[in-house]
Amino acid sequence: ELICHRSYENLNFPRLYFFNTFFYPKLKSSGYESVKKWTRKIDIFSYDMILIPIHLGMHWCCAEINVNERAIRYYDSLHNSNKICLKLLYEYMIEEHKDKKGADGNEAFDFENWVLASPKNIPCQQNGYDCGVFTCVFAEYRSRDADFTFSQKNMNYFRDKISYEIIKGKLL
Repeated sequence: ELICHRSYENLNFPRLYFFNTFFYPKLKSSGYESVKKWTRKIDIFSYDMILIPIHLGMHWCCAEINVNERAIRYYDSLHNSNKICLKLLYEYMIEEHKDKKGADGNEAFDFENWVLASPKNIPCQQNGYDCGVFTCVFAEYRSRDADFTFSQKNMNYFRDKISYEIIKGKLL
């Protein structure tokens, strides 16, 4: 919520929409119909970027739908790929457009040639417990369209920073 709030305040950052942690499991288990009402009053195509925290039971990752760049990326601090997640999010966007804009809508949206990727040139987790911090930091950096300039050695700092920001209710 703090990341989203900042994107509304700062016009220099991408316009951002953030799904909650329940979105992906619901989409995966029950399909588009189960989540289509989540955006009934929201035009996700008016945003530059959509961020989705992905919980895989014992591991957290971050997905990004970048409308401007026509890309869906899956950021995993263990450098795993998740083609299923990428495909589900791609199909979600197609179904969302059909549902909210109409199959032949005046606002045509071209889904051809989108990039679906699990980048490997990203910071890597070196332990079994920092995936949640990595996920939050991936989201924060992407929300500013910033390059990832952190590593495992910065996780204690980010853990403290995130705690402080939550307590204060504002990003530093």
